[in-house]
Amino acid sequence: MSDRRIPLFLGRVSYRQRRLADAARLLPIFGAVLMGVPLLWPQGGAEGTPSTSVAMIYVFGCWAVLSLAAAALAAVLTPDADKDLSDALSAEAGDTLADRGAEAARRPMPGPVTDTPNDTSADTSADPGASKTANPTPRTPEGL
Repeated sequence: MSDRRIPLFLGRVSYRQRRLADAARLLPIFGAVLMGVPLLWPQGGAEGTPSTSVAMIYVFGCWAVLSLAAAALAAVLTPDADKDLSDALSAEAGDTLADRGAEAARRPMPGPVTDTPNDTSADTSADPGASKTANPTPRTPEGL
């Protein structure tokens, strides 16, 4: 009587997308660590101190590598890739597009949205002679 566990199978597409999303989340932390390395370099007139130009080349190189890595991850993690991921996940679960379409057809549509306020009466407490029409005529000095 051995209790053998059934191995958890993760789809290849979904596993890859999740790991790439994890890499995209860790990229800023990795960049902060790389940009902090020059702070650990010796300063002053000590032997082996790198010059300012070397430090600037290092910072620019790190920036370029991080930018390229972010662009590559963004290209792989596009919304189209998410669509492929959701299609792959639904195919793994046995869900089909026809099932999803039938479910969407059964859901009720939301009602119309109106912008009319609940209370349409005008506040006439300040001017008892004001009319309650939608467009009152403006009072001019000649009409008084």
